[in-house]
This record gives sequence, structure tokens and C-alpha cells, in this order.
Amino acid sequence: MIIGLSSGNFYRVSAEIKHKVSSGDLSFWKKNYGDIVEIHLSKEKDIDDFLNKDIDFSCFNLVSIHAPRISGKKEDDLYRLLTKLRFLKEKYGIYNFVFHVEKETNWELLAKFKDISISIENMDNDKNTGKSLQKVGEIISRYNFNLTLDLQHCYTNDKSMSLACDFHKEFKNKIIEYHISGFCPKFKHYPLFKTKQDRIIKALEMKNIPMVIESTFDKESDAKKEIDYIKALI
Repeated sequence: MIIGLSSGNFYRVSAEIKHKVSSGDLSFWKKNYGDIVEIHLSKEKDIDDFLNKDIDFSCFNLVSIHAPRISGKKEDDLYRLLTKLRFLKEKYGIYNFVFHVEKETNWELLAKFKDISISIENMDNDKNTGKSLQKVGEIISRYNFNLTLDLQHCYTNDKSMSLACDFHKEFKNKIIEYHISGFCPKFKHYPLFKTKQDRIIKALEMKNIPMVIESTFDKESDAKKEIDYIKALI
């Protein structure tokens, strides 16, 4: 199974670690954190910065992008942002662009950019939409998007993890990436080796699907502990 981390995992530890992947210092990242990297681009300016660089991602099996929020964006602004993501796809061969399911999203326009490998992500219990199989399924079925299945988000909505099972049954052929982490009220995404919420890990059904660990760490050494803990239970 292809496993890796997100560039956002270390926000409480060190901006320098996150900067290593965004600046192209990938030998450190690949050696320590796995074969896939998810780059979290929270603003359009982050996209511009990446477009202006020349980073060799060839050491990774896959590169995934967590796209900025697009809900409520004017059509012209959204078109410009999506066009830039298309340029990123062409430049770096991005495997997957992940978008949150949110209200006031122009799904029709997003669907016109399916060539950039779009997936939508199911939401946690704090959100006002995108949590249920029905709501996520409506969007997938109507626009033929792929799914990034966040198992921790399933857990916050249904601690039995039956929801994750339902997503697998309904959209097995649409899941192209897993997100996984533990949950704590303060930080939301937190290491599983600390929370011991093993049912989140055991809800993972397909080992041929790439997995991004989105746990956020208190110190750098937590990263290897988290990777080892999850691998031991897969």
C-alpha cells in the first residue's frame, strides 16, 4: 500500500518541515515520510507559488493536492483558480485534486475540469453538508467525480464505522484515495497511536488505494510512530 503524509501535518511543530516539501527539498520528505505526499494549498497564492517553481517530484510514487475552498466563489474567480490547477496537473503530473463538499459550490463548472483528476471528500460532523452517503452520493452520481474517503470524518459522524462500510459498498470503484487520522476535540486530526481509535484503521478495506495520513503532530518524532502504528494494523 502506498502511504504518506500531508504537508499540513506539522503546522504545530515547525513551518520549516512543511517548507521542505513546498521548496523542493524532497529527499528528506521521501526518506522519512513515505511514497505519496499531499500538498495542502489553502489559498490561490499557494497555487501561484507552486506554478512559479520547478520541483522534481519523481522520487514519489504519487503527488496529491488538497485544493483551496471553492464554495461561494464567483464563476470567473473559480474558473481562474481551476485553470491554474490544470496547469499544475500538466507541470507536475498530479495524481488527485481533493475538494471539500460544501454548500454554494459550482459543481457544474468543477465538472468541466474533470481532466485534472478531481475527487470530492466526505465531511466531518462539524460541517453543514457532505457528511452523509446520500449527499455525497448525489454529487458523485450527477457529476461522475471520484471520492477521497476520509475515514476519520466517517468516525466523527458514526463511531461504529458503518458509514465507512456503506461508502465502500456504494462507491468502491470511485475511491481513489484514503485520508486517515485519529480524532480529538481540540485538534480534530490527531495521531492514532495516541487516540487508539483502531476501528478507524480497521475500516480501511482496499489496500491497493493510496493513503494519506492527516494526523497533526505535537513533535516531529510523532510522524514515524504514527506511520508504524498504522502499518502494523493494516
